[in-house]
Amino acid sequence: MSYRRETVMYLPNGKKVILYPVSVLSEALGRSNQTIRKWEIAGILPRTMFEDSRKCRLYTKEQIDIIVKCAEECHVSQGSAISRTPFKKMVHEELAKLAKKYLRKRGTKIAEEASKKNKELKENEG
Repeated sequence: MSYRRETVMYLPNGKKVILYPVSVLSEALGRSNQTIRKWEIAGILPRTMFEDSRKCRLYTKEQIDIIVKCAEECHVSQGSAISRTPFKKMVHEELAKLAKKYLRKRGTKIAEEASKKNKELKENEG
């Protein structure tokens, strides 16, 4: 799948992370943005660790791919009862593994620090 509408953030360690809005995830799943929000509120999907300055949720390509893969493996489809599938457990486990890549040992979110660094980078460019 081709991803578009990307946002670039720099982590405190200087690594570049390419992020996508919730609309890209919803398109990949064939669901609405509202459904993705409802899934987060209900705890079916864990809250993403990345946000932009407007507090809009952002996802990495890896996160989107994991969520889509879990949905496919659990046969999650329009009109099906997601609660009757192992989707929630599977997606939480897989995203928790991936989160270790982005979280520091002390457990703080890199996204918070990245937001500050990205703001500084923009101020220095202007």
